[in-house]
Formats: sequence, C-alpha cells, structure tokens
Amino acid sequence: MHTGGSFHFQKRRIAGLVILLIILTALLLHYLLFFVVVWIGLRKEKLDRSQENSTSSTGFEVSVIIAFRNEAHNLPKILDDIKKLENPGTPVEVIFVNDHSTDDWHKFRERMEDSPQIRFLEQKEGVSGKKRAIELGVANARGEIIFLTDADCRLPEKWITSLLKAFDEETGFVAGGVKYAESSRFFEKFQAYEFGGLMLCDAGLAAAGMPVVCSAASMAFRKGLFYEAEGYTSSIQLASGDDEFLMRAIHRLGYKVKFILNEEAIVTTSPNRDLKSFANQRGRWASKGLHYENKALIAFLFLIFLFYLSLILSPVFIYYFGMPVLLWFLIAMFLKTAIEYLVLRKGNGLLYGKLNPFLFPVMEVFQVPYIVFSAFKGLIGGFKWKEREYRR
Repeated sequence: MHTGGSFHFQKRRIAGLVILLIILTALLLHYLLFFVVVWIGLRKEKLDRSQENSTSSTGFEVSVIIAFRNEAHNLPKILDDIKKLENPGTPVEVIFVNDHSTDDWHKFRERMEDSPQIRFLEQKEGVSGKKRAIELGVANARGEIIFLTDADCRLPEKWITSLLKAFDEETGFVAGGVKYAESSRFFEKFQAYEFGGLMLCDAGLAAAGMPVVCSAASMAFRKGLFYEAEGYTSSIQLASGDDEFLMRAIHRLGYKVKFILNEEAIVTTSPNRDLKSFANQRGRWASKGLHYENKALIAFLFLIFLFYLSLILSPVFIYYFGMPVLLWFLIAMFLKTAIEYLVLRKGNGLLYGKLNPFLFPVMEVFQVPYIVFSAFKGLIGGFKWKEREYRR
C-alpha cells in the first residue's frame, strides 16, 4: 500500500511538473514574441524616419500647453528652453495652466505679463488634476496642433519642428522620446536604462501599428481630434494616463500614431532621487492597467506580468520540482537578458549613455522584483503625486 501511494504521488508530481513547465514556457515565448515585435517595429520606425520629408509642415498654428503644480522653480527653465526653440515658420503660443499651486509661481507670472505669446490659466475652485488642467488649456488654445510637455523637462531646440514634420493627413498623434538626465549613480543609471527601454518598446509598438503607451513629457496631437476622441472622458477619474488614453483613442478613430526617436526631438527630465519617489511614480503608472479599454491589451500585458511573477516564484517551484524548473529559470533569465540587451542597444547614446554589458545583467536582477512590486502597488495599494494622496 505504501509503495502504491508513493507511486501515485510521484505520478501526480510529474504531471504537475509537466503542466507547470508548459505554462512557464508559454509565458516565456509570449515575452520573447513581444520583444520580437518591438525589434521589427524599431527597424520600421528607423526606415520611416529616413524617408520622412526633411522640411517642417507649414500652415499649422501651434499651442504648447504646460500644466503645473508647485513648480515655480522649474517655470523659468522651461520658458528659457521654449524661447530657444527653432521657429517652425508658424505662430507658436505657450499656455501655462496652474493646478492650484501653493508656492510663489505668481512671481513668475508677473514677469511674463508683457509677453503676448505667453498665457496663464488657472483651474477653478473644486476642479483639480492634470487632466482637467490640460482640458482647460486645450479649450483655450488657438493652435491646430497641441504640444504637451512638463514643467520639469528640458526641451531640445528642434523639439517642435521635429514632431511637427511627422504630421501628414493620416497622422493624428505624434509622440516624442524622453530620457533621464545622465548620472553616475547606480540607482539613476538603472532608471535611465529602464525608462529608455520603455521608450524603445513604445516606439517599436507604435511603428508596428500597436501603440500602447507614451509620455506626456513630449507629445503632440490635432486639437480637433481631442474632442472627436472625447478627450479624457473615459479616464478623467484616474490621476495618470493623460498621455496614453488619448493616444489610443485617436488611433481608434483611424488615424496614425507616430513615435519619433530622432535625437533632435528627445526631451530630458530628471530621474527620481530616492526609492520612495520611484515607487510612487511606478505605482502611478501601473494604476492605469485595469482601466484600459482594450481587453485584449489588458490580457497581453497581464501575461507579461505573469512572466515576471513566475520568475519571482521560481525559488518555490524549484524547491518542489527541482532541476527541471531550475533549468527553465536559467534559460528564461538568459533569453530575457539577451533579447532586452539587443533591443536596448538601439538606445545607445540616444536615450542613455553606452549600454554597459557588465552592469546590465546586474540591473536585470533588480528589474524583476520592481516590476512585480509596482504592479501590486498601483493596482492594489496607492501612491502620492503632486502632494496629493491617491487610494484605490
């Protein structure tokens, strides 16, 4: 009886191992396929950019909208960059929208009162949030093409002209690359690589006809399409998502979405200085996941999350099933690191400094738990942003 029970236990154990390995391998293949699509898209993006008209589109009046809250120290810097922007040959107005700041931003406003191309708007009492601020800016904008950026960003001279020339009759939305300012600290280098990888994935997916995310630090769209796509109606309750929800809504209308990785169009922003702010930011980004309108997209991203979760749980699986799962884990980490390295090499000198082949595997170890933690924090917990608490 004892021998028979042991036999049946081993049989069930082997069956469980086979099922587990099938699931784990399917998750790995799905993840690798994701990066193959990104790789193909990046090659297409480069080809499309090489065939692009070298002259800027003309006839488009431009409005640059900057929503801000308690960023008095950043406003003079972003305005200085705007004054240095290459002239696109059409009128450019700048609209600053104050989202209930409590600092001394009004001093900056007083210095700008004699500038006809610069306007200041303020959110009404009882109305708050970045999306509402952008809506106010769009409603008052004179431009046909709306550009968005953030007050804590630094703009390259050809930011407007580089994105503007990507617009044609079929294009409704153009996203630009964003990078973190260079730093010698490991934590900030990690963020630069990770964020740069996100930008490359965004660009590759957009070029492949599957735009997923972008950054509100550098984007432009047709004002008319903002209202045709119903603006932020579907996501107004969310603190984040002023970028990607609008991008996908415009894409669903049948317009092209382009992602420009031209060096002349890349905006620079600052990395998070500590783990707390980093966790809050990534939690805020993850909080949008369950609100995506495309259920297939939710399923696609959920499978990627399950792959990361499976890597975290691998020690448990290895403890119960031994060498076969350990072998899968080693192969999975090798393939994951290799394909991500190949994709991220395309960002060398563009989105970050030269990719360090020795430092990169170390960063891979930190990336896995951070992805899982960020997902749980955003979808289950809460986060703090712009001195406001957001809870689920």
